[in-house]
Order: sequence, then C-alpha cells, then structure tokens
Amino acid sequence: MRTAQIVTAVVLDLVFLPLGVAKIAAIPVMRQAAAHLDRSPGLYRVVGVLEVAGAAGVLAGLARGPLGAAAAKDSPC
Repeated sequence: MRTAQIVTAVVLDLVFLPLGVAKIAAIPVMRQAAAHLDRSPGLYRVVGVLEVAGAAGVLAGLARGPLGAAAAKDSPC
C-alpha cells in the first residue's frame, strides 16, 4: 500500500505543481485559458496558489499521513 501512496503522490505533484506555477506566473497559455473560462488572471493565480499548496500538502503527507489525507481530500461541492 505504501508504494501506491508514493506513486500517487508523485504523479499528482508532477501534474499539479507545474500547472499551479504556470498559473501563478500567468504564462500566455494560462491567460488564454482564464479568458476562455471568463475568469480574471487574478483569480487564476489564486487557483494556482491553491494547486501548489495542495501538491505540497500531498508530498508532506508522505511524512505525516493525516496531512496528506487532508490535502488530497475532495471538496464537499
């Protein structure tokens, strides 16, 4: 089970960390995506910060299980 947790955490981080950083940096592709979704670049940056925080929480969860579970938990919406 531990191997599956590590692989899942690494895959999630490889997906969400670069996308979050790209949103924070407001690269042109992310600005176009924000415009396509009728969202402001500022809101997209907030989403990027949340993605980076979630990725960090999942990695930290490898050391502390409850923290990782909280970071990876789905929202109630």
